[in-house]
Amino acid sequence: MKFYNNLKLSTRLLIYFLSTIFSMGVIGIIGIYNMYSIDKSVDYLNNITIKSIDSINKIDKNQLNIYKDIQLMENSSSKTNLDELIKEITDASEESEKQIAIYETTIDDEDERNIFNEFKVNLKVFNESVKKYINFIYNGNKKEAEMQLSTMNQARENMRYELNKLLELNEQWANEIKVEGNETLSNSLNLIIFIIVVLSIFASLFAFLMQSSIKKSLNKIRGLAN
Repeated sequence: MKFYNNLKLSTRLLIYFLSTIFSMGVIGIIGIYNMYSIDKSVDYLNNITIKSIDSINKIDKNQLNIYKDIQLMENSSSKTNLDELIKEITDASEESEKQIAIYETTIDDEDERNIFNEFKVNLKVFNESVKKYINFIYNGNKKEAEMQLSTMNQARENMRYELNKLLELNEQWANEIKVEGNETLSNSLNLIIFIIVVLSIFASLFAFLMQSSIKKSLNKIRGLAN
């Protein structure tokens, strides 16, 4: 305190203003850093997790459409209708492959990669069964076509199971990112509030000391005047 009292008024003011600027700088750096962290989490959520979930839903929808067309082929006797159904199956299969390629670019987890590889194995079995089924139906061999249905159904069930696991993983990560973002924001606000409170206490203490110093100076002046 003695050291502080020996300082000139201009020096004390300079210390106060420098401390204020430093504190504001700290608050700004904390805010910028946490905003960057939140932005990074949101970017990951939008570009990876949401894209993954969207691709999974589209893959599942396309595979379902293929399965529905397969069922319709069984009772179709017109070559024209068969050709239309085959075209729909081909289009759905191509769109599914496109979404699979998009999804694969988002994989960054070993467990996710393993599940995805299992899905691709079952997809290959499913596609081979579909091709055989279409060939048999188109050529009027319904008995041979029916023999492919069990393999096709099992592969489809396996694929849906794996797609659901992938969906659960990505939804879990999305929730974790959301929680992490909220925690980052909350911690940032708490730290900024703490710094503001400390700065307010420091400012009040400085004002009190300044008032005491000025009062003492005035008393000395009065004493000399008298």
